[in-house]
Amino acid sequence: MNIKLKSLSLTNFKISDKKKFNFVREINYDHEIAEFVTEDIVKLFIPSEQEEKLTVGPAYIIEDKEECVGFIYFPKYDKEERTVVLNYGVHPDHRNKRYGTKILEEVSEFVLNNTSVKNVELYINGYNKGSIKCAEGAKFKLEETIPLAFGNDILTYRKHK
Repeated sequence: MNIKLKSLSLTNFKISDKKKFNFVREINYDHEIAEFVTEDIVKLFIPSEQEEKLTVGPAYIIEDKEECVGFIYFPKYDKEERTVVLNYGVHPDHRNKRYGTKILEEVSEFVLNNTSVKNVELYINGYNKGSIKCAEGAKFKLEETIPLAFGNDILTYRKHK
């Protein structure tokens, strides 16, 4: 499936697509994301028939003019709250080119305007200044700070319908 956004497009893919799978692995320098991709790969790319499917699906490659620039996935959907959590990564070759902000803007607008989702959430480590800048640039608002050990915080950014 291919979803056209304003300037980017989302393409889902199968685990058998080695080129795109390797692209995703290159993005995932963050231990938590890398663990998610390797441990939950079947769930990520082959949704179970028993699971309620989101309109936008679980995981996509982000393309700009047919070039892979990033990756997004939706690890959590709260049906009652109509809230989806969005995780993303930008390939190292495409960082510092506003792709993070553009991805967050275009994907969140698509989700909020074309699905029953009312809230898009991002969970960002307090030390991740690049992601904080992208979230704020995409008009997400900081709504919660969860203190962790060693002076680190998890920041919850939200965008509402």
